[in-house]
Amino acid sequence: MVQLANVPCLMPTEPLPNFISRLAAVNGARSLQDFRRHFMLKTHKSYGTQDLLSRIRKLTGIPEEILSSHSIFNATGHSELSHTKLRWTNLHTSSARYCPLCIQNDYLRQDESIKGRYWVRGGWHAANNQVCVEHSVELFTSPIAYNAGNRWDFSKHIRDNAMEVEKAAASATSCELHPYDRYFDRRITGSFQDLQFLDPLPYHIANRLCELIGQMKLGSDAVDSRRMHKARCEGFDILSDNGKLLEYLDELRDRHLARAKTSSRYLVYGPFQRYLAHLIEIPGAKPMIDAVRDHAMRALPIGPEDDFLGGGGIRRWHTVRTAKLEFDIDPRLMRKMLIERGIITESQTVLRDNDILVPAAEVESLANAYGDSVDLQYVKNTFGVVEATARQLINIGVIEPVYGAVAGMKARFSRTAIDATLEAVVSGLVEVDDGGRLVSLVDAIRLGPKSKANLIAALVDRKISPRGLSMQPDRIGFMRLLLDPADIRGEFIKPVDIKRHEFRAIFQLRPHEVDDFFYSQFFKQKRELSPTNHREFDVVTSDSLLRFQQDHLSLAAAAKRWGRPVDMKTRLDAVGIVPVWQIPGRRVLTFYKRNEIEAFLSSHH
Repeated sequence: MVQLANVPCLMPTEPLPNFISRLAAVNGARSLQDFRRHFMLKTHKSYGTQDLLSRIRKLTGIPEEILSSHSIFNATGHSELSHTKLRWTNLHTSSARYCPLCIQNDYLRQDESIKGRYWVRGGWHAANNQVCVEHSVELFTSPIAYNAGNRWDFSKHIRDNAMEVEKAAASATSCELHPYDRYFDRRITGSFQDLQFLDPLPYHIANRLCELIGQMKLGSDAVDSRRMHKARCEGFDILSDNGKLLEYLDELRDRHLARAKTSSRYLVYGPFQRYLAHLIEIPGAKPMIDAVRDHAMRALPIGPEDDFLGGGGIRRWHTVRTAKLEFDIDPRLMRKMLIERGIITESQTVLRDNDILVPAAEVESLANAYGDSVDLQYVKNTFGVVEATARQLINIGVIEPVYGAVAGMKARFSRTAIDATLEAVVSGLVEVDDGGRLVSLVDAIRLGPKSKANLIAALVDRKISPRGLSMQPDRIGFMRLLLDPADIRGEFIKPVDIKRHEFRAIFQLRPHEVDDFFYSQFFKQKRELSPTNHREFDVVTSDSLLRFQQDHLSLAAAAKRWGRPVDMKTRLDAVGIVPVWQIPGRRVLTFYKRNEIEAFLSSHH
């Protein structure tokens, strides 16, 4: 087989079958069918067979890889997906489809490279393309159908139907060129626009998704070509803009959440989700599938194990039901824990398990707390104390329940926290002989703390440092600790200021008279914390009390050097000496400035 004398140029987007038709025409063949028979070009069902490419290479000298790249099926996915449930091809091959203005321009150019023959633009074969991107007119579809003998023979069709081209050119309708038209025309040549979701997809799948999204958005399933083109343009606008796609997914998801009818078969994103489910095995569809799955997971209780669009992703929400399946927590207990933590309200308890939505992070925290929880018996056994002491430790805040602090629930505690509390105190201590100056926790109570709980609280807060561990085998937990009596006295036996009951006794105040005088400007108050019951209380400083007693004198005390208190008060009022504080009728609580009283007594002695 020798190379033919006339070999036209293989044009940029020209499909291989149409090139062979033009090759036959420039070499004098009456039809493509005769040309194939003469050179034994067996096409079978595809123009992309290796045998065909090899023979065409010998006839034209064009390398096989270039010929293969012009196979129209490469743009449709026919060879990749075969007969799957997808719409695997969108070729129009039943009749000639072309732009009449392009045909006229080819004729007028008389370009030697095309040997005076009209060449087919690849985009004309795509049924989804309605517009010629070169002239912005609608493509013309010939009403004369191809038959088995002349299919793909575009050159013969134009030769035999010249008047059709003229009429089509005269009636060509101008239309607006949409970015959709440019994009899919360029995709034929392998040119892309850096679109995140559409570029990785095979040509026919990208187009089908535009069509599907457009139909869903416009609410139309019409097969009218113009309305279908409008739907594809609308779908392309959505899929080419990430922001618009997320807005539309929000709309579909909200519609799903607001639906009245509930069904496990109800798809969140409708036909769009159903179509994506068929694309799971296609690598190019992964970015879009991942984005849609992630969008659904941001609002719905979907996990990586749920096989939503192939599974995967990160769970963001749980229901009580899904949390039960994953973490094996009783739903009734879970509801109480959620209410206790303020994650749900009491009013939500009437909802079904599947209707209570909880952030996944909260459920994981709750599950960790549940798995690490122990009861009060564990606290007793670990610390080596009785139940009463354990409850006192809870009351004064040494240990806190991880859940169950509210009424109607059994308190549970963190095993990790309990073990860490004991370990922090006993870590690094060695066993020492009990017979020395050190005392055990039981003996230390008599030195001031009044309870084991107070001692343990001081140890945990590092206010007291243990000196060693007892060698007696029957002691466990905190009961093994040996303490220095001096440390205990230093913490629990402290000189404190004047408490309210002591203040009352000093001034012989009645109960209703205490507060006004205790909180008056004569004394400095402050807050102190009891080392035994760990409650705060008010005191008057000893310094301010002493200063008051030094600077002031009661009427009762002054009258001892004068006479009757009533007579002295009358004389003091007469000379203008008034009390700084008084309770009518109480001479021991009528106070004057000491210097004024002493001056009065000196002048009237």
